Amino acid sequence: MAQNRVLDRGSLEKNGITFNESPMKPEEVGEVLGDEAEMLAEQLLDFQRFAPQDRVEPLRRSKFRSLTARVRAEIPDRKQQQHLIVNGKLRRKAVEANKKALDIVARTEERWMELVKETLFKEIKTRAREMEGADILKPAQVKRWLRLEGNDIWEASRNVLASTTPSSAPALISPKPDLYISLPILRRKRIAKKHQDRDYLRSLFLGDLRWFEIHAGLVACPLKALGEKGPVDVRYRLCFPGFILEAKHHLASRSNRVRAYCQAANAAANALALLHNLVTGSHVNCPTDEDEDDYRPVVALTLVGHKARLWLAGTTSEKKKLERFDGLRGQAPRKYIRVKYHMQCIWRGDLHHEEPTTQLVCIIDELEKWMIDDFCPWVSNRIYYYEDAGQWGSLEDEETDSEESGTDSSSDDDEPADEDEKEDSDDNWTPSGSDSELESSGLDSDDEDYLEYKRDYGRADSLMEQLSLKPTAKVSHRFIRAGNDQDLSDSSS
Repeated sequence: MAQNRVLDRGSLEKNGITFNESPMKPEEVGEVLGDEAEMLAEQLLDFQRFAPQDRVEPLRRSKFRSLTARVRAEIPDRKQQQHLIVNGKLRRKAVEANKKALDIVARTEERWMELVKETLFKEIKTRAREMEGADILKPAQVKRWLRLEGNDIWEASRNVLASTTPSSAPALISPKPDLYISLPILRRKRIAKKHQDRDYLRSLFLGDLRWFEIHAGLVACPLKALGEKGPVDVRYRLCFPGFILEAKHHLASRSNRVRAYCQAANAAANALALLHNLVTGSHVNCPTDEDEDDYRPVVALTLVGHKARLWLAGTTSEKKKLERFDGLRGQAPRKYIRVKYHMQCIWRGDLHHEEPTTQLVCIIDELEKWMIDDFCPWVSNRIYYYEDAGQWGSLEDEETDSEESGTDSSSDDDEPADEDEKEDSDDNWTPSGSDSELESSGLDSDDEDYLEYKRDYGRADSLMEQLSLKPTAKVSHRFIRAGNDQDLSDSSS
């Protein structure tokens, strides 16, 4: 009987997942989660790098449309110009977010998610949708492309997390974050051939990641297994989430607020389990760094109405375990790596006040930079360790153009094609005849035969003899049909 899935603080702790909602300073975070988490905390909370409030305030009070022109006219230094322009835009965005937060009255989570998607993460969302619809992507575009999604069930990552926890621990529900940011999975045909060998691109190709999952146990997508047969839909072409967000409405009870923290901790642990599997490998001895702090943390944000909290999640310990099943006869012991995960609060603020809202806007701006400049290159380099260990290959993409555009290509197979389409399409070439005739034909690819025919028309007769097709056989392909007609005319004469 399947075990019921649960989610509460006690169940998380039994699975080795903990969280602390009291904010810590970056140096304190480093003592708990390591050096990488400390550096990221300092980067996200470095509000001093922005222009002083007294210098930006007069510019902010002016007309926003003329902000760039006013800065360039009053500030001679170009670096200071760019600094103040960016800072002014962030503050303008913060003013807008603050006003929208004050206007929310309805007790619904959707109102706060509108604020998140349409204001706080608007630029990231817009860029993600533009890249998703582009036919050909340039390397510079790919480097700035992050997938922003939400309300997807993370079933594959839950299985990876379960492999790092005791079998006796309660089964946790699959995460379903309200919003998360991950890396895109690329298709080769959308990248120019001259750019496909670039380091930060090649490791994220769909064919390579499918091969690694099948042959090396590398699970990249949190939603589903990429190694399953058949095409991979666009919604599943994402990997290794680095940020998750959970939201509740502003009148949520204490228990619902704690549940939001539990949901965030569960999703963060799932994302960390994928990164842990990336580093250690599951089926091969993949080389790893000696520095345990090389792991990248995962960033989480919880919104309980206008009360926001920023979290960093990381692994705190890893131990090899041998689990015995005394009550089950013949059950082999289970060897696994027991991993403990922890999510630590590093900042909190109230979006009903302008200054904390400005800080959150700055945090999100720096979060995007971190994922582009640090998180993505680190993941790419880690994937290369599989290639360096000799565990590398590629599975060609199976998606069709119709699937790329989001349509179901299987519907075309159910409708009969017109006779003209059968004759003009190489893809639908289906010569009639018995199975023995098809097996003896020796025709592996009529496309190649047709190209050969175009290069040397004189070889057509010998090619038809080699194919051993009977003149009476009905063949759809126009090249072979032409050869049949020629044989019939010769025989009649």
